[in-house]
Amino acid sequence: MKPLRALVALLLVATLAVMVTRVFIPRISCNLAKGRINRSVRGFSRIGDDFRRTELARANLEECQRCLAYFPEDHQLYTLYGTNLRFLGRLDEALDAFKKALTLTERPEIYAQIGEIEIERGNIEAGRAAVTKAAMFHMLYIEVVAEPMRSEINAVVQARYTRLREKAEGKR
Repeated sequence: MKPLRALVALLLVATLAVMVTRVFIPRISCNLAKGRINRSVRGFSRIGDDFRRTELARANLEECQRCLAYFPEDHQLYTLYGTNLRFLGRLDEALDAFKKALTLTERPEIYAQIGEIEIERGNIEAGRAAVTKAAMFHMLYIEVVAEPMRSEINAVVQARYTRLREKAEGKR
């Protein structure tokens, strides 16, 4: 009976060790990595050296890929991945990353990023549609585009808000 208890205890310890190394440690390290990558992306403008920014973006991509292997349903990782790809000028891949993030959650900053990329690629109408969608969430996002597109998007969003307000008042 004692050998059986020892075997069960050994199996429990082994199972716990596997869970710690395969579940908890990657989750903690990837959460720390997300914070580190987010801070570095926000700090790109403060780094004066283009080479340093590029190296940092490449390192961020590797870290994102490592974490996406563990957590393929994390929209924040796809957003950070897309942001770094965009910085490196890999617009098609960045667009794919942002679209993948959109399949996981609808966030205005993702639509805004897609809109900016589409405009950079010369696809003005797709860019306008994406920025309009972002502005439907929050008007702040019309600031990512210049005039006259900004005024056009503002008019569309204001018209929608007016229709919603009228509809809500009609139900009272």
